[in-house]
Amino acid sequence: MSRLTLSRFLEASGGRLAGTARLEADTPFVPSTDSRTLRPGETFVALRGESFDGHHYIGAARAAGAAALVVDRLEAVPAGCDVVVVAVDDAKAAYLRGAAAARRMAARTLVVAITGSVGKTTTKAFAAQLIGRFRRVIATPQNENNELGVAKLCYAIGDGVDVAIAEFGARHPGEITQLVEIAAPDVGVLVNVGEAHLEFFTSREELARTKFAIFGAGARAVCNAADEWTRRLAIETGIAERALWVRLCGEPDMPGLTLEAGEPRDGRVPLSLGASHAFAAWHLIGEHHLRDALLAAAAGLQCGLRFEEAIDGFGDLRLPPGRFEQHALPSGAIAVYDAYNASPTSMRHALRAFASLPAQRHIAVLGSMAELGESAPTGHARTGAAAAQNGMDALYCGGDHAQAIALGALEAGMAPTAVHTYVTNAEIAQTLRAQLRERDAVLLKGSRIQRMEEILDVLLAPESGTSAAPKAETSEAARAAEAESGREIVPKLSGVLGAGAADVPLWHAKTFDVRAPELPARIVALPVRTPLVKPGDDLAALVAQCVRGIADGDDVACISETAVAIAQGRSIPAESIRPGRLARMLADRAGSYATMNQPESMQLVIEHVGAAKVVAAAVAGAAGRLVGRRGDFYRILGPAVAEIDGYTGTMPPYERHIVLGPQDPQAVAEQIAPACGAHVAIVDANDLHKVEVLGASAAVNRDAVRACLRDNPHGNSDQQTPIVVLKYRPTPSSPAASPLLL
Repeated sequence: MSRLTLSRFLEASGGRLAGTARLEADTPFVPSTDSRTLRPGETFVALRGESFDGHHYIGAARAAGAAALVVDRLEAVPAGCDVVVVAVDDAKAAYLRGAAAARRMAARTLVVAITGSVGKTTTKAFAAQLIGRFRRVIATPQNENNELGVAKLCYAIGDGVDVAIAEFGARHPGEITQLVEIAAPDVGVLVNVGEAHLEFFTSREELARTKFAIFGAGARAVCNAADEWTRRLAIETGIAERALWVRLCGEPDMPGLTLEAGEPRDGRVPLSLGASHAFAAWHLIGEHHLRDALLAAAAGLQCGLRFEEAIDGFGDLRLPPGRFEQHALPSGAIAVYDAYNASPTSMRHALRAFASLPAQRHIAVLGSMAELGESAPTGHARTGAAAAQNGMDALYCGGDHAQAIALGALEAGMAPTAVHTYVTNAEIAQTLRAQLRERDAVLLKGSRIQRMEEILDVLLAPESGTSAAPKAETSEAARAAEAESGREIVPKLSGVLGAGAADVPLWHAKTFDVRAPELPARIVALPVRTPLVKPGDDLAALVAQCVRGIADGDDVACISETAVAIAQGRSIPAESIRPGRLARMLADRAGSYATMNQPESMQLVIEHVGAAKVVAAAVAGAAGRLVGRRGDFYRILGPAVAEIDGYTGTMPPYERHIVLGPQDPQAVAEQIAPACGAHVAIVDANDLHKVEVLGASAAVNRDAVRACLRDNPHGNSDQQTPIVVLKYRPTPSSPAASPLLL
């Protein structure tokens, strides 16, 4: 631990002593921000965040043996507290200032800082392994790469540490600069500038400049010659000639000294640094891993290692958990688990490396990627294209952007029969168990939020006649991932988004398992968001575009009658209707009848059938509800009135329109079905208890469709997903023929 004392922390943090306890001049400052792991003699720092407040755990910290407290809410300290209390304006800011002071007291220790969009954790792990063969090294654990993780590393630098290796992450502009101010790195490594966390930046350039700030305080630079933004900014800032560059054969030349790797062959890779040449053992798959190893070796060179020392451990390098883990499956196939996290760049790297594995069939299971912002549709489409370009024999796409991945693969020439979407991890796991054969290889890649380890757990379970339960802790990544709990596989609420115009909001649409006891297991439903439906739209073309890559020939695309009516121009602005007193009174008493609880809708009904009949129907409806019977209001007034929809829940900008029923829904269904390559049903399902099939293509089992949508969260109302695709996924005990079809 650092040599920082509590007195020195008091000075660095700008705090003041509070309470009556006496401060000893040589009391060490060993901070802890978690009362559960605090050890006797440590100082408890009461940090606060959006969902927690460390001041609530002062009592627990004292009980655990805290020697001192750092607080910014002095009133939270109990009266008569018998330990040293340091009062500060902001506990987090004080903690970071103390870390900077601890770092500067360890001036003889070199700090290596590593940042980048993709590969920084792997590069950090490689650097620790290579430099650790010749120096005493500590490194940031796992991916603790924010300001608190970097501060924690600085507090851990003691007299016995030669090199401290920190991972720097950035989710917002300016964060790398803050980390540099804390850790004062001697060596900076910029792995690359990609798409990770792009959601939080206005442009790729802003992200690049944020990352490039790692060199802002004069750190000796290690740069990737393959990265365009790194090359551009190195030239702009004048560090290109003094930086140490790494490159693979064929990548751009830069003016500074370069550590270069040739083509790996027969378990060896040729390396060169200026006039020095050597062969190093090499066993990892993927040129991106070789580039990360070069960056790590270059960091060692910048720390004073000789060329032969820096590359000495190449043959022994081990990837961190969750990176290209290879698992032998009971079926004789190989599973590659590379799902610690994902971005478009890491997807391309993984697919390229996976394609180089010897296998009878290459099957890619790709989950969606998070935090891509406006670039999400393009990034996912390019990922699908990469799957096609790398020769995948089959592609399964899941998560919020499954359709975009599938469309990218199809547009890149992948056969439609080879491209699939899946709903839950449990579903795709069972599909793979049924299909994988000896000598097959399957890649599992997606963001952490996709929990791809659930799929791996099922694939690793012993073969049996029953569905396999997930193993408790199979993959290394599952052991390493923080805050993971509950390993039981449950249906995952993934989204499938509709394609369309660039300005379509990419909102989440949840899938679900159909709960219909009268139907065989298993039917799943995928709500699909569409572009804004407008009067005059070619609904057949719009639906075909949105379900491409999702709906197959045996599926049923259920289309909201509201969407059909809007496309036909059958809506009336609510402001054009003048409700009378009776309409207002009945609307106020309409209860759960969403269609009738607006005065404008009620006024249309009164004008259509007469006031006396409406009053009688309302009384009958109220009486029916008292005995648990629903729908009497509609049954009395007839189907013509049921066409009149209220404006609650209607898609913007029609939220203040009264939408009438569609014209000739049967003809509409028959027109859309051949366009989208699936069966079609036009449904009125805004009320979960009242589902009607208004029209359907020839082979649709209308009773089955009604059973699927009744009492299920199909999304036609609040979620505003006017298409729901029903898919039959039979279990081993279910009939092969789809119950959705006649």
